[in-house]
Amino acid sequence: NFISDLRSAPTKEKEAARVERELANVRQRFANAASLNAYQKRKYCWKLAYVHMLGYSETTFGMMEMIGLMSSSRFQDKVVGYLCVALMMR
Repeated sequence: NFISDLRSAPTKEKEAARVERELANVRQRFANAASLNAYQKRKYCWKLAYVHMLGYSETTFGMMEMIGLMSSSRFQDKVVGYLCVALMMR
């Protein structure tokens, strides 16, 4: 589990390494975004938001997916999209 791995990281370097692995995974998933369902897009956008709140700045590659969620007709997608974009813009 990503969050429990981060919380249990003994050093900042190990945390950064785990974040880098997860960001690489999210980049790979977003490269094939057509194969992702709405739940997976929301999950990966939340992960990017969490990493951004931790202070890592290399999360902007997911902005297009977040904007895509904003334009969805489903309320739960819109909520994730708007919150994540608002967070990234600060």
